[in-house]
Amino acid sequence: MKLDVEGYEDEVLKGADTSLSNKSLMAIQAESVSEFFRMTLYRYGFTRVYYDPYRRALLNKPIDYPSSNALFVKDEEFVAKRLRAAAPACVLDQRI
Repeated sequence: MKLDVEGYEDEVLKGADTSLSNKSLMAIQAESVSEFFRMTLYRYGFTRVYYDPYRRALLNKPIDYPSSNALFVKDEEFVAKRLRAAAPACVLDQRI
């Protein structure tokens, strides 16, 4: 799930119990992350991770280059496996 609601992420989560409880929801990405947002996702079993697109890897600490989005995953192994299996993409003339 990608949340880009111009600062209303907390309000979205307040009404998202059904979606957050869905076993098929494995990842949430958002730009604006408050303490409420983090704690809500933790309650639903999500963990904050960092994504390195050049290695297609999930990390436990921030990467060296800037990223404006936060990533939370419910099943890190599942998400990591999907990332490794995804077809390569071309970004700024670089194949990743």
